[in-house]
Amino acid sequence: MRKKLAALTFILFFSFTSNSQIDSLFGNVKMLKEELIYLDKSKIPESDYRNSLYSTEFGLTSMQIHNYKNYFQKNWFHTEYARYRKYKKLFVKSGKLKKQTWYEHDNEQIRDYEYFYNKKQNLTLVTRQFHDYPKLITHLSYKNDSLTSSISYSKDPLEYDEFSFKKWERDSSNNTIKTTFFSFNGNKTTKRYTYNKRKQLTSISTNYNKEQSTSTTHALEKQIDYDEFGNITLIRKYNIDETRNLSRINFLISFKYNKKKQLIQKKYHYKNLDNITASHSYKYLDNNLKLENKYNVIDNTNTSKEFYYDKNGYIIKTIIFKKKKKYVIDFKYKFDKKSNWIEIIKSINKKPTFKLKRKISYY
Repeated sequence: MRKKLAALTFILFFSFTSNSQIDSLFGNVKMLKEELIYLDKSKIPESDYRNSLYSTEFGLTSMQIHNYKNYFQKNWFHTEYARYRKYKKLFVKSGKLKKQTWYEHDNEQIRDYEYFYNKKQNLTLVTRQFHDYPKLITHLSYKNDSLTSSISYSKDPLEYDEFSFKKWERDSSNNTIKTTFFSFNGNKTTKRYTYNKRKQLTSISTNYNKEQSTSTTHALEKQIDYDEFGNITLIRKYNIDETRNLSRINFLISFKYNKKKQLIQKKYHYKNLDNITASHSYKYLDNNLKLENKYNVIDNTNTSKEFYYDKNGYIIKTIIFKKKKKYVIDFKYKFDKKSNWIEIIKSINKKPTFKLKRKISYY
């Protein structure tokens, strides 16, 4: 069995914009192709850094698709550069994903996913191919209020070559209340989830047991507070120590709302509420559409960002002040008859620099 690639989790960015903006799709889509084009050739990164999902940048060796999509969008709207992206997706008539393939800048196929469903349209099998590594198979089975997932190199889930196993347990409202993960080396990680009367997530706690361990202590990983209207007021994120059983607050996010219950301020704090590291402020039009989003980083870079939206909620302008430099970034969209964007041109200080292009076919 090949050694597993080391996972690197890092909190370089937070989700400032809705991921649905770039990845939204309307209509009964059959096929979707997307590619980033460098209009300004001087912006093409070094070859080792331009690849979409395989890079040495920031010490990364690989990146899961969903993490990469979030990472790409935050770079696209929040910075003066763009990371390469090219993929193709196929859908069945019901709208479920059938296959997706991701490519490097030289058109080399680097990731290939296929999805299989049962008669109830529940996902039961996912195959994943990464470069020349063995194909990974994810098996999913459903029973009562639980979902069990296992990963192996075999299409037969009963063959004993599995190196990981995960089980989800859900309540009557289909909320996950417990996950259990068994790794190939015998370690077990359990997460517990709690909810309030509104069925909103209030906490996540983690227990990490090495093989033969009997510890049942769960260390807090996250806590979420809400106001009387169900709006999030505070998120506490914890660091879990080397024993994996004790945790301390690492950072917090606080939220403030106006009389219309619209978010008007978001602050990021390190370890306590007095230590503010970054903040957002929001303005709205009378029809509740977001008009402006200002972001400030409180550090020696003196970074600030402003985001402006059109009437449909698409970002049309970003203004960045960073290290005494100003970048005005404009986004120009083209849409098809189904209201899906098929082209976005990103201009830096009035110079067209990047283009995201889509080709979409429908049933």
